[in-house]
Amino acid sequence: MLSLNNIKTTLLTIILAGILSGIIPKIVVGQNCGCSEGLCCSKFGYCGTGDDYCGSGCQSGPCATLPFFFSLICFPDALDPGIVVTQAFFDGIVNQAPAGCVGKSFFTRSAFLNALGSYPSFGTTGTADDSKREIAAFFAHATHETGFFCNIEEIDGASKTYCDQSNTQYPCKPNKNYYGRGPLQLSWNYNYGPAGESIGFDGLNNPETVATDSVVSFKTALWFWMNNIHNVLNSGFGATIQAINSGECNGNRPDAVNARVKYYTDYCNQLGVAPVAAKQSLFFQQLINKFYFHIIVQSTFFFFFGKKKNCCYQEGIYFDSNDKNYNQYKREYKEDPDRSNKKNKKQKKN
Repeated sequence: MLSLNNIKTTLLTIILAGILSGIIPKIVVGQNCGCSEGLCCSKFGYCGTGDDYCGSGCQSGPCATLPFFFSLICFPDALDPGIVVTQAFFDGIVNQAPAGCVGKSFFTRSAFLNALGSYPSFGTTGTADDSKREIAAFFAHATHETGFFCNIEEIDGASKTYCDQSNTQYPCKPNKNYYGRGPLQLSWNYNYGPAGESIGFDGLNNPETVATDSVVSFKTALWFWMNNIHNVLNSGFGATIQAINSGECNGNRPDAVNARVKYYTDYCNQLGVAPVAAKQSLFFQQLINKFYFHIIVQSTFFFFFGKKKNCCYQEGIYFDSNDKNYNQYKREYKEDPDRSNKKNKKQKKN
């Protein structure tokens, strides 16, 4: 049977071999992606150096990546939405809008990826399939709300009243309209107010910003999504429709509901995921991931940093040489392994 020292030596040998063979985090040289030599192309499509460019989501250049086996152990199902939402996927939506649409040049993948950096939980929760379904759902609703990213603002929105005067926390400002703007058509003063506070613009006094700044526009959509829709995804796509526009449900607008479902199904197919998840709860999946992660961390910590640095291991029993009863434990074990084991545990408890 291997001694503890032999086990430690074996583990250290494996780690050293991993370092020498390049298993441990390494520099991967990719295609240039338009950046100068030595610069990384970040997940947002910008060139630079450091973790923001060469870290998670880095598309090319001297990207610093985690080893494949480590990513499987710690984060087996993590996905980067910036990689899932390719330029081809995004263009496939925008290109369906008529040529004269103002939104075609306003809503860009670059703006989406820039806004995405402020919402790291979007498209990264649960399994890889869960992530893809969330991305598909977001773009399905954005497609429906904007007409394939054609409309930045709600059609005839200025003629409608979206002021909840009973909301004193975010009161409407004079001559300001809070009609639908952005990918999910943010509406009402009680949404513009907190969205502005969270993102960093004056949503009540300058709601027009959502229609003039494409990054802010996407941020408002992601803000609304994470606060109102993200947590109901496990209840199915229908629950997301209820959260965005409950007035369409219960047979009130079957045409609108069917359109949203059609977009969602189409995008799921493009991303290679079934529209409906298997009946396994998100909590259960996360529990499994955390279980394996903690087992690995605790085992590694024990082997390399455990208190029993001077001990003798024999037949499933540890004899701590720092214990004043060390020799007694060994003697009793030789005489009666079962009895000494019980006494050993008793002594330890005391």
